[in-house]
Amino acid sequence: MPEAAASYVKYIRSQRKKLWMYPDILRFMLEEKYIPAGEISDFVDEAARQQKTELAAMLLEYRKKNFSQEEVDKGFKL
Repeated sequence: MPEAAASYVKYIRSQRKKLWMYPDILRFMLEEKYIPAGEISDFVDEAARQQKTELAAMLLEYRKKNFSQEEVDKGFKL
């Protein structure tokens, strides 16, 4: 991977909690599996709170395809 591309990937990974609201960036993050099971529910909840139905649907589909409910639940701690 060229150095510039690697820098962009590193930046997206480190800033995923800020950048995910952009559909194209979220799509990239989901394709590369940058959102772990323990964080997916937070992203879904925030998308719903902000009425971003397209993003919520993308996140729910990603969760369904990549994680069991147990994995999601393990990541959610009070």
